[in-house]
Amino acid sequence: MPDNINVLLVEDHALTRIGLKALLDRTEDIKVIGEAANGQEAVELTLSLKPHIVLMDVGMPVMDGIEAVKKIKEQKCEAGIIMLTSHDNERDIFASLTAGAGGYCLKDVEPERLYTAIRSVHAGDAWLDAAIA
Repeated sequence: MPDNINVLLVEDHALTRIGLKALLDRTEDIKVIGEAANGQEAVELTLSLKPHIVLMDVGMPVMDGIEAVKKIKEQKCEAGIIMLTSHDNERDIFASLTAGAGGYCLKDVEPERLYTAIRSVHAGDAWLDAAIA
């Protein structure tokens, strides 16, 4: 049995969070250890739970995902961050990667590709969705 990759889900839409959690729970090696509904919660939970991977939406209330990535990286947190979003514009992509995200996926990604992105970023590689690369 491989070691678990602990994931924090950061998504402001509850139904999307529920679906992502159900999707990730189908794997043997990826485990959701927490959920946040905005960027501020994401920063707090990342620092307290110390997940391996943070799946972060870009557009959220209180603090957006890009600002949350900056705050997490300022704290020298080692979590890999993958932006999982519907935002496919260059500004958000470059801002996310510049802030310290290690991956960028669109929400219409196939489940197997999302699993691969999580495993790749966990292994230290960068990941860009083929649709935006």
